[in-house]
Amino acid sequence: MRTNLLCTSDVVDEKEKPETLCNLLVYDRRFKTGSIIIYCWKRKTVNEVAKMLRGKQVSCRPFHSGLQPEEKDSIQKEFCENKVRVLVSTI
Repeated sequence: MRTNLLCTSDVVDEKEKPETLCNLLVYDRRFKTGSIIIYCWKRKTVNEVAKMLRGKQVSCRPFHSGLQPEEKDSIQKEFCENKVRVLVSTI
C-alpha cells in the first residue's frame, strides 16, 4: 500500500454516523490535513453528507453524476488545487 494513502472503515450505529464522521474530520489527527474522498452509495446521501460537513465548517463539495459536466470539472479542479479539502462522491 502507498504510504501517502490511508484507507479506513468503522462500524457505527446509523444514528451516530454524522457525528462520528464530523469528529474524525475535525478532531482526529490522521484526518486534520490532506485531501479526503468520502464515498456514498446514493446521490441523495452525498448531498446530505456534504451539506452536514459544510455546516461544521469542513471545506467540502458533493461530486456525483447528477452534476453538470462544467460543475464537475470545476469541483475536480478545486480539489486538485487544494481549494476543497473533502469530496463526497458516489461509488
